[in-house]
Amino acid sequence: MAKCLISCDIYDDKIYIHSGITSTILDSFASPDTGPSGLTYDGTNLISADVDTNTIYIHSGVTSTISSSFASPTISLSGLAYDGTNLISIEYYDDKIYIHSGVTSTISSSFASPAEDPGGLTYTGTNLISADTVTNTIYIHSGITSTILDSFASPDPSSGDTTFLTYDGTNLISCEEGNRTIYIHSGVTSTISSSFASPGIQPYGLTYGDYNIPATLTTLAPTMVEDGIANLRLELIDKAGLIIYPVGWYCDENAAPSTEYIETMWRSGRVYIDLALGIYNKYVKTLPTGQSTLYVQAWADDSDDNRYTGEILSFSIPTEPEYYEFPDIIFPEYPEFEYPEFEYPELPPWDINLPELPPWVYWDFPELPPLPPWFLPELPPWEYPDYPPMSFVGDFYYKKPYTKKDIEELRQKCINYEKNYADLCLTINHNTLLAKNFLQEVYNNGELAGESEMFAKVYPSQQLKPLYLDPSEPKDFKGIINRFVNNNISNSMGLNHNFGLFTEWLNDYNYTEDGYKASHLSPQEKTITDNDPSVEYMKKKVDTLQKEVATTSRVITHNFNLIKEIIQ
Repeated sequence: MAKCLISCDIYDDKIYIHSGITSTILDSFASPDTGPSGLTYDGTNLISADVDTNTIYIHSGVTSTISSSFASPTISLSGLAYDGTNLISIEYYDDKIYIHSGVTSTISSSFASPAEDPGGLTYTGTNLISADTVTNTIYIHSGITSTILDSFASPDPSSGDTTFLTYDGTNLISCEEGNRTIYIHSGVTSTISSSFASPGIQPYGLTYGDYNIPATLTTLAPTMVEDGIANLRLELIDKAGLIIYPVGWYCDENAAPSTEYIETMWRSGRVYIDLALGIYNKYVKTLPTGQSTLYVQAWADDSDDNRYTGEILSFSIPTEPEYYEFPDIIFPEYPEFEYPEFEYPELPPWDINLPELPPWVYWDFPELPPLPPWFLPELPPWEYPDYPPMSFVGDFYYKKPYTKKDIEELRQKCINYEKNYADLCLTINHNTLLAKNFLQEVYNNGELAGESEMFAKVYPSQQLKPLYLDPSEPKDFKGIINRFVNNNISNSMGLNHNFGLFTEWLNDYNYTEDGYKASHLSPQEKTITDNDPSVEYMKKKVDTLQKEVATTSRVITHNFNLIKEIIQ
């Protein structure tokens, strides 16, 4: 709910809801009849008067819906006020102020107005305040009596028209019909701190009250991230600054989706998601084999227990391929091949008549003279050439910085990490479900504070398929490792949320005198930002991530052990 100025216009036959106390109009609706001539607010419902029908209307909240009505005391009602118990009305025909019994047509008392042509009326919580259009004066009564404590001139006596009044808890607010202006006084004095034009051309009533400004929710078209993964998106516009918690999507393969596939916390106050746009994204997994269309509907709840839903959208998402099983190949049976027997002819002995070589004769060489002493020249200091980085030089590769063995070692490290993480996710989801079901059954017959569906599940990053089939270059592994990091961060946030719920439940139901406090999960590893990371660096990155997940699993085990010890 937001505090707003509310005005009515007898020319337009409309009631306007302002944004705070400004000229900005948030909403408007038609008045009950053609002569709106006074407004007040009883803390729940708007009350309006109509001079043409001489009727007082009780609205349902601050809407055009009328829950009841009754006749005004006389034929010329010009203003309304509410003192917390009773309705008060003022009439310019007989110059009287009437105190009703509650909000009914029964009059418990009345007294004369200060002058002969009364206009607006309001109540400060202590004193009644009235205005007169002939004297152009605003009067401060002593309580709700005819006694006048003080008075001062209306903001524009020259306009010569009715002045309408309301009070916001601090300042008096008045409106001149003649100059179509709304004035904000400094306290309850003649000093004007600011003013602005009325929304219509003949304003005829003011009040100040609560107005529920509904949020606007839109299901945005999902966007594909890669084969098998899409972003679910929604946009929420909340003008009133309500607390929105939580939001999510109905998401499945049916035309009227019913599965609450994803649920997440939001924020309080002003809209900001992705820092500015009011747009929130979440991942959804591949459809089952044989399905090709996913239906999505966004939803959000606010602090007034209102649920907003967007329209249902459908979109296609790649599915797991169906594999065709080939029949066994049957080879024909061939008869054994019988090789014929060959008779080899007898060859005569091979006679080789080689000439006889003469003996080897070595020549006598003269002795060489002794070598002179060797003198090494003084060489200049060695300068290493400026080689380019290890990539390629011109049209040929200079040096490849890794081997096929390095790539296979990195691949195996990634596969081991993903398998270990998948096992950890299964264990965590099992333990979370056990603890949740136990607490629901023992403490609230299956419901705990209406939050039985708010536990987040943890999932592995599902990179085994690309690891086995796709990557052959370092750049392929960079994206996979970054998904490992982002997946670990997202799951840690979900687990912190789950342990936070366990903390609230156990402490709310006085399970332990000292209170249960789960250890917080704080992943430290960040994504790889280098455009060309080395294989060695990525191998160390996966090892470090393995150690971080091992540490996280010890913290998770500690938290579950605490819950187990408390509930046993």
